Amino acid sequence: MKRQIVLLGDTAVGKTSLIRQFTSQDFDQLSTTSLSASCVNMIYEEQKYEIWDTAGQERYSAITPIYYKKAQLIIIVFDVVHTYSFDRAKFWYEQVRKTTQIPVFIVGNMIDLKQKVNQTDVQFFVDANKLLYFQTSAKTGEGVQNLLQKAFQFANFNDQKVESKKKTSCCW
Repeated sequence: MKRQIVLLGDTAVGKTSLIRQFTSQDFDQLSTTSLSASCVNMIYEEQKYEIWDTAGQERYSAITPIYYKKAQLIIIVFDVVHTYSFDRAKFWYEQVRKTTQIPVFIVGNMIDLKQKVNQTDVQFFVDANKLLYFQTSAKTGEGVQNLLQKAFQFANFNDQKVESKKKTSCCW
């Protein structure tokens, strides 16, 4: 059984670059904006995972629930350089919570650049919503493997909880 992890966030926050760093420990300086959703298959500790990279343009926001409704984990990415990016991450979180209670990680990407997002504000948001927060640099790879390991562990654990609920449901 494949477990699904979906990355959400605005355009140019580094979702595609994070996935590239996940899969090949590489960074493409010339990476372009994703115009649709794409999926990468990975195996970690003998478990299969699908990692979905969604397009961040606002015109696609109405269809993103299609990608995360069966996910075991959603990762919302913002870049730490632009305050607006963090505001939009909060918007993505609100959109997710309107339709599902799937667990969410928040990721502040581009930590190799000068950070302008107030980390106190980020910490307040993640604490208030009981979320896990990671800082990464898709360019240097800093924090990426830690995020990936935690995501796989969490998706696997969450999938087992869902399967357990299915088995114990009462239907004659």
